[in-house]
Amino acid sequence: MFTLLPLCLALASGQLSAQQSAAISNELDKANADVEKKYDNRKPHELSSEERRERAQALSAAEKQVLDKAGVSMSAWSKDQQNGGREHRAERAQAKQALVEKERAAAEAAAQKPEEKPIVIQQGISDSSPVTLEDKPNESGEVVVEEGLPGDAVRDQAEASAVDGPGQSSPAPARKGGGKKR
Repeated sequence: MFTLLPLCLALASGQLSAQQSAAISNELDKANADVEKKYDNRKPHELSSEERRERAQALSAAEKQVLDKAGVSMSAWSKDQQNGGREHRAERAQAKQALVEKERAAAEAAAQKPEEKPIVIQQGISDSSPVTLEDKPNESGEVVVEEGLPGDAVRDQAEASAVDGPGQSSPAPARKGGGKKR
């Protein structure tokens, strides 16, 4: 009789805190979403019987993994979810909402942080990895690498060849000396 009393008191006080329960519930939601994503978020009636069995096993394994990570047994988790009054359920819901908002804010902050590009050190020059002297990004943020002569040089060469023209020779060079013959 006396040995049962401490055991009952220990079980009664073994209720998870609202923060612990919210964290476990949030992790369970994430794990379940990953499993559902694997099955393209299809409803159970849209799956074959084999896929339904695999989905159920995957959901069970995900739940077991999350609970093992938290150090909570399946029975303690189910008792925690069933027991407790309205106040305890309201505390769990508030703690879970605060946790979700905190994660959302962290994700937004990470998305706003510009991604640093690694510095690439090139070993040698080749056609597959040309060297650029002027890195001027275009509208999309990429550096354009031109092969051959730049557009200005091609235009200048075309103008120079048009002045000479095909079949025309350039004027004879001036003679040196320029003096009279005696």
